Amino acid sequence: MKGKIIKSISGVFFIESEENVYEAKQLGSFKKLKMKPLVGDIANFVEKDGSYLIESIEERKNELIRPIVANVDNLLIVMTISTPSINLLLLDKFLVMAEYNHIRPIIIINKKDIKIDELIYNMYKNIGYDVFETSIYDDKSIHKVLEEIKGQTSVLSGPSGVGKSSIMNYLNKNKLIKTQEISMKLNKGKQTTRSVQLYSIDEATSIIDTPGFTSLELDFLQEEDELKNYIREFNKYKNKCRFASCAHINEPDCEIKKQLEEENISHIRYKDYLLMYEEIKAKRRY
Repeated sequence: MKGKIIKSISGVFFIESEENVYEAKQLGSFKKLKMKPLVGDIANFVEKDGSYLIESIEERKNELIRPIVANVDNLLIVMTISTPSINLLLLDKFLVMAEYNHIRPIIIINKKDIKIDELIYNMYKNIGYDVFETSIYDDKSIHKVLEEIKGQTSVLSGPSGVGKSSIMNYLNKNKLIKTQEISMKLNKGKQTTRSVQLYSIDEATSIIDTPGFTSLELDFLQEEDELKNYIREFNKYKNKCRFASCAHINEPDCEIKKQLEEENISHIRYKDYLLMYEEIKAKRRY
C-alpha cells in the first residue's frame, strides 16, 4: 500500500491512503538506513500480523529542518505588523531557508484590519516576493491565498499569536468533517498545533500546520559566505563586485554596498543579512 504521512508521534506514523488513516511503524530493515520518515513523505507500507509497517519512502524533492517536513511546494510565512510585532529577522531567515530549498515562499501579513506598514509590505513586494494581506473578517482575502496554492503542498509557518490557526480553519473549513474524523484517529478532540500535521484540503491540495516558534537556526548553511547566494535582491548584481569572493561587508568596490548607498537595496534587509552572517560565522567558529 502507498500513502502520505500526515503526522508522527513517538515513532508511530499516521498514513492517509484512499480516505483511510493507518497507524504504522518502521520496518526493522528500514530503520537501519537511519532515514526517519517525515510528515509529507510518500510511504510504502504493508500489513503484517495485524500491524502496519513502513517498508520504504519515496524519493523526496526537498526537506525542511524546521519545521521538519518533506515534499513541500510553498512555505506560507504568516506574520503580523503588530500584536505580536513583526519579527523581520525571523521572516528573513524563513526566506533564506525557502530559497535554499527551492521552495516558493509566500508572505502572509495577517490581521489586515490593523494598519499595514507600507514600507515593510512594499519592501518585500519590490524584491519579488508574493505578499498577501489577510483577515479572518475578510473571507476573500484568505480565499486568494487558497487559489494561489491550489494543487500543491504548502507548510504554514510563523511565530505564535499571528493567527495561523484562524487561517488554517478557513482553508480547511470545507474538509471539517474529514478533519474531525482524522483527529479522532489521532486521539485528538480538536485541531491542534502542538505538533506538525498535514491536512488534505482537496484531492490535490494539502496544508501542513505547524506549531509557532520565535527562532530559526540556519544550520543548513555550513559557511557564512554561502548566505549571499540566498538573498534574492543580491542576485541582480551578481559578479559585479571587484572580488568574486566579496561578502558585501567591508570589501572595496562592492556593488551591493554601492546599491545600498543608492537605496536600491533595503537597509533593513541588509542589516538582517549582517546579523545572519555573523550568526553563521560564530556557530562555525565554536
